[in-house]
Amino acid sequence: MKRVMLALSIISCFLTSPSISNAKSWLLVGGNYYQMADIGSEKELTSKVYDYMMSDNFTEIENLAKDIRDNDGRFPEGVHKQMYLTEVAKRYGKNEEGFVAYFDKLHKWSEQFPGSSTERLFEAKAWNDYAWFARGDGFADIVTEKGWKLFDERIKKAYEIASIEPESKTDDYQERYILLQTIARAQSWDRERYDRLFQEAIALDPHYYRFYCERAFYLLPRWYGSPEEWKEFAINALVNVPEKDRPELYTRIVWSIFNAREFQDMGEISWPLMRQGVQDIMARYPGSRWNLNNFAAFALRAQDWGTAFELIALIGDDPYIEVWGSRKSYNEFRYVATQAQDRKKSKPE
Repeated sequence: MKRVMLALSIISCFLTSPSISNAKSWLLVGGNYYQMADIGSEKELTSKVYDYMMSDNFTEIENLAKDIRDNDGRFPEGVHKQMYLTEVAKRYGKNEEGFVAYFDKLHKWSEQFPGSSTERLFEAKAWNDYAWFARGDGFADIVTEKGWKLFDERIKKAYEIASIEPESKTDDYQERYILLQTIARAQSWDRERYDRLFQEAIALDPHYYRFYCERAFYLLPRWYGSPEEWKEFAINALVNVPEKDRPELYTRIVWSIFNAREFQDMGEISWPLMRQGVQDIMARYPGSRWNLNNFAAFALRAQDWGTAFELIALIGDDPYIEVWGSRKSYNEFRYVATQAQDRKKSKPE
């Protein structure tokens, strides 16, 4: 019993936010955490783009990006590949010299492909990252006056480029709107202006779940909303997609907000709806260890012992350690789920 109580006590602290040991599994974008695809899959894509960029092979980047955009390319977890196309900027942007070298690459690209919507997406994202590089990741009250000045200048430049619409909608990228949504938060857009942007985004592609996650981020207390508003939005937004896709969209929204460390109690959201979303995602994207392990962790948080037991049984002795922090932690949670399920079975009907 002591072992069970100990494991239960650490569920609420370890599994409430990405741990330090799990840092590589999360992507910091404009001050928020997003769930990633399997680390290996994501790294393979970003490394490929980086290699093309290093060799000035912009033709291959154009072809790769268009293929991902036109065919809704996703990782085995169901995560949009388009999200990671422009993350090559972070490979360069570790210091001022790196950004200078990256902008030089982008200049060469724009000369070879003038008017390319793909190059503009990369360039706008680079200016956004360059802005956050000047600001830093700390709280607003520790940002220097110079940091704020550079941040504002570079964010304006990012917006200037990202706001250019391609001549044809078929040449547009969903991530251009994601970038505009991120910029909107940074520039403190009012609700009316932001909502117009959101409507434009879902008009382009109502199934691109990241539009909804970004809208939920805008509604967080740390930005321009409240806990009640983002939760209400997570439900109301579902009318934009077919009924069969609603549980998955809800799950994606809640997962993203959870990663942003905005709530801990699973009682604050609809676990039955999220559980259906979990089942739908696993059916649509079978074989993903990343999803399986994360969903088992969510079931534990919700104290849905039956679901947790079933998922952990599928994990067996092969946990995704980056999700659990350590094998020891996983074994503790596995023990709790097993004991809770046994107690449930032993209770008389």
